[in-house]
Amino acid sequence: MTALAGEDNFKFMHSERIGALRIGMPRKDVLHVLAGTPVSGPIELWEADGNYYQLLDFQSLGVKIYLVSPSKSGAQIIASIRITSPCTLATKRGIHLGSSEQDVIKLYKSQQNKEDSELGTSFVAGSVYGGLIFQFSKGKVSQIFLGPASE
Repeated sequence: MTALAGEDNFKFMHSERIGALRIGMPRKDVLHVLAGTPVSGPIELWEADGNYYQLLDFQSLGVKIYLVSPSKSGAQIIASIRITSPCTLATKRGIHLGSSEQDVIKLYKSQQNKEDSELGTSFVAGSVYGGLIFQFSKGKVSQIFLGPASE
């Protein structure tokens, strides 16, 4: 099975979750869901799409979230989510850091983008333009990313 068709990639990306976090979730909800105070980066204009982005880094939780808004002072929503150790959150299908590569393949096989996946290194569900990307170390999930990883 290859990558989902363009529109299906985005439906998949928007239907996935990492814990209670999802693409499009408002900033205020993020701050309600995650404990602790994030380190907030500057609000920056990204020329690629003309939107304003800000990184929220929940360092002690192993969660980094990019927020996006069409204006510098506008309401922000989640554009992407990256989790690393010590995060304990799981995807909608139960994959978490430390899950086996075989479990990822079993649970996300129908969404696998074989062209962008590399056995033993990464698994792309959906697409790099909008999907769920698992990174592996020694056969175990070491990082999970949800969102567009490429323009």
